[in-house]
Amino acid sequence: MWLKSLELLSRRLLMCATHHRNTVRVTSPTSLFEPTSKVLILRHDKIGDAIITLPLLRILRMHYPAMQIDILLSQHNASMSARLKQYTNHCWVYEKSPLKILALLRALRREDYDVILDPMDNASTTSSLIIQLLRCKAIGIEKSNAHVYTYLVPMLERNSVHIIERIAQTLLPFGINPKQESLELEYPLEKSLLRQAQQNLGEKTAPYRFGINISAGDRWRYWGRENFIDFIKQFKARHHDAEIILFSAPSEADEAHAIAEAVAIKAAPAVPSLDEFAAMLVQCDLLLTPDTSVVHIAAAWKVPQVVLYSRAPGLPMVWLPYHAPHRALETSSDFVSAISVESALHAAEALWQECIPKIFCPTHA
Repeated sequence: MWLKSLELLSRRLLMCATHHRNTVRVTSPTSLFEPTSKVLILRHDKIGDAIITLPLLRILRMHYPAMQIDILLSQHNASMSARLKQYTNHCWVYEKSPLKILALLRALRREDYDVILDPMDNASTTSSLIIQLLRCKAIGIEKSNAHVYTYLVPMLERNSVHIIERIAQTLLPFGINPKQESLELEYPLEKSLLRQAQQNLGEKTAPYRFGINISAGDRWRYWGRENFIDFIKQFKARHHDAEIILFSAPSEADEAHAIAEAVAIKAAPAVPSLDEFAAMLVQCDLLLTPDTSVVHIAAAWKVPQVVLYSRAPGLPMVWLPYHAPHRALETSSDFVSAISVESALHAAEALWQECIPKIFCPTHA
């Protein structure tokens, strides 16, 4: 039975490959949908992508309280469903299994959505196939797969406009002007989570807490054990007013403990959920992290951060902390480890002086 379903899916994919829509360009706020329309938003990628989509969801829900807003996540960012539920009716999860894909497509077709909203500003083969297989109207940013969309919104300058502002253009077909809306990030955390985080980290051993996140999901984003050790040693020597704590994903807890032991600092305990991890992160007064979802969680809480990026020449601007104090360090190398300890120290020192208030010392009065 499932082989027959796969055959039918293959035929549809072939038909989709040659099907082009008549697209309409929407360059200003234009109300094209009813207040009770059914919308499916595609966000089947990573945690950071889901976090930066929260402002879009919040604005859409505020303008359309009766609209059915569903979102399609992936196995990689399904943990964000708890944060998204305040603005969505249902969270679907895309899993890369033929049988599960078929079941998902059937369920999505039964919903009979009025429109699919694809906020990605990179062309996604998966998004294109979902849109064409569901055979309903679709909104997308103008890019190489523009033919799959019914309504196209402008691609803003990728080297100067933040990704949050770029994807907010997809609100135009709902009659919403993103320039008149607050696009601030959010990552709300319950008080109980924050209290538990304080207990997990213990009392501060210094006036300020400097968090260092070593995890980034990809090996090319790992700064390197020696870089972290060298950085921490030098920063500790300069700042006795800072308690340094290492953060990592549970899968990299051993690496975090190895670094922590080498420089005699504390590693934050491994926790089972993203929210528990986030609640500990936001206890920090300053962060150092590679480019990962941590950047956007911290930005939502306005935690100052030094962020390590790898960007090959010609690629769009990196996803900076939105409207939050930061220093961004970039390398054109394929590996973040090419960023020097000296440049990271300089950035951390500058941000420290800018954001951390001086401690009053009576002996120097």
